[in-house]
Amino acid sequence: MRIRRRLRTPEHVWKHNVGYEVIIVSPDGDLAADLSALLAGAAEVDRVAVSDQYAVPAAMRKRFTEAAPSYLAVVDLRHVEPALKFIEQVRAAGSHIVVVATGTARSGDLMLRAMRAGASDFLMQPFATERLRVLFQRIKRKRRSKAEPPPARGRVIAFMGARGGCGTSTVALHVAARIAQTKKRRVLLADLDVHCGAFDFRLQLRPQYTLGEALEHINEIHDVWEQLRIEWKNLDLLPAPSLGEALPPNHLENVPALLHYTSGVYAVTVADMPAAFLAACPGVVERLDTVFVVTTPGLASLHLARRRIRELQSAGRPGKQVGLVVNRFGSTSETLAVKKIEEVVGAPVLAKLNDDSSTAQAAVLAAGLIPGNSALGRQYGQLSRQILGLRAEEERRGRGFLSKLLLPQSA
Repeated sequence: MRIRRRLRTPEHVWKHNVGYEVIIVSPDGDLAADLSALLAGAAEVDRVAVSDQYAVPAAMRKRFTEAAPSYLAVVDLRHVEPALKFIEQVRAAGSHIVVVATGTARSGDLMLRAMRAGASDFLMQPFATERLRVLFQRIKRKRRSKAEPPPARGRVIAFMGARGGCGTSTVALHVAARIAQTKKRRVLLADLDVHCGAFDFRLQLRPQYTLGEALEHINEIHDVWEQLRIEWKNLDLLPAPSLGEALPPNHLENVPALLHYTSGVYAVTVADMPAAFLAACPGVVERLDTVFVVTTPGLASLHLARRRIRELQSAGRPGKQVGLVVNRFGSTSETLAVKKIEEVVGAPVLAKLNDDSSTAQAAVLAAGLIPGNSALGRQYGQLSRQILGLRAEEERRGRGFLSKLLLPQSA
């Protein structure tokens, strides 16, 4: 057994109080050495031990049963069955021991088996400093959430395009980001567009897992969620399956259960949902608190927006839970006035976002957000505040129409 000790400076003690004692269990000496070197440089780690056997080293066996300090066991799944048995034994030694499985294969089944055995997280190889940073953040958040009372159930908001090309994903992304900035609570952006989802491209992400794995393992979603979600700025993201990745049709039936779960974890879940989703998964409507239909000002889009709203109402969403957002307002010389749009669609316009293709394109090229100090950025900020019911004039007069859309309705 090799042990690497790390000098604890006064600053380190002040920041972290008690660091982890880590044991790496792997028959691969090179892998263990690489991970040991990374962990030894982590501020959260006091010392690192390495074992090439799926067994707790004798020097640590007695201390493993103690309640303090905190222990972290990283178990290589190279030999699956012995590794899973070892995870079970370690978890039986005490709940204070954090067990992290590690492997190379992009296998949801292997990850799930490790979780069932008692692992609380999964570290994908090859190792990198950023992955370790995210891992310790997840561990910290899990421990904090266990000590906190369960949150009140959050709201689920969906943005649905009248047709493709209305900029629905852009609207959903910016509203979710602004809500997260304003509310300072956990917000999830879920891409339900299983055929044309583009957040991975739009934000230059390379997700290990997607909506497909979430739906496949819906019965174990509580155990695997931390590995499925992606942190991006102040948001959590669940990207759609990669292009060309087939999703079994029956998995769509699990979307309502997924949204039910996320509403128990997040203050707000924002879903980017294509219009075709209503036919593919009718039950999803019951999990949506509010649906915003996004349209452009062209007559064809307005006609389809009217159809989308009627479909939603037929599916059980009353008019007070359906809103209309006009994107790229003023993009054509024939753009109708707001009052005329309302007559054509048969629904009130809750927000209009001006056309600013150059600013939007620059944000795409930078894989970022439209600046909040731009004219369009301010409109997104205003829309998110309206959704949260935070407009100054509403605070003086009582909640406005938009905020009522998202708040529980009295019987």
